[in-house]
Amino acid sequence: MIANWELNKFKTDYKVKKSKFFQISWYFINAIIFKTPYFPINKIKIQLLRFFGAKIGYGCIIKPNVNIKYPWELILGDSVWIGENVWIDNLAPVSIDTNSCVSQGVTFITGTHNFTSTYFETITKSIQIGSNVWIGAKSTIGPGVEICDSVIISMGTTITTSIETEGIYQNNGPRRVF
Repeated sequence: MIANWELNKFKTDYKVKKSKFFQISWYFINAIIFKTPYFPINKIKIQLLRFFGAKIGYGCIIKPNVNIKYPWELILGDSVWIGENVWIDNLAPVSIDTNSCVSQGVTFITGTHNFTSTYFETITKSIQIGSNVWIGAKSTIGPGVEICDSVIISMGTTITTSIETEGIYQNNGPRRVF
């Protein structure tokens, strides 16, 4: 049997690295400034991310309706574009290198659960995206994934394993097409 969980005994060793006040402050800033279509001022978004601990390079663009779980676990190189409706669920660090584009609706997931354990513990792994990478709309990047430089991920692709060779990748797998 694959699943025999006792979720009432759920355990996690994951600890948020900031105080409750800091977390709650970010929750409201994220809701009011980032997860809304009504706040288009990019410079203020960048300043707020830096204030909350993100390492942000120069020339970055953060579009409306972006959800960032923990900015202190975010690293963006120079000239990174983050499209509308991107969700960065970063329980662990997410790093996106210079000149990379994250298209609308992309999801980064750094956490999962140990489905073989009765206690369903949280497991976190960082995500690292190289430079000159384009992640197509509605794609999903899973925990522990590293994508090398000069890669294109076609729209709607789910990436659950690292990509070490430049090229164009599509569909689940990933499968190199160029």
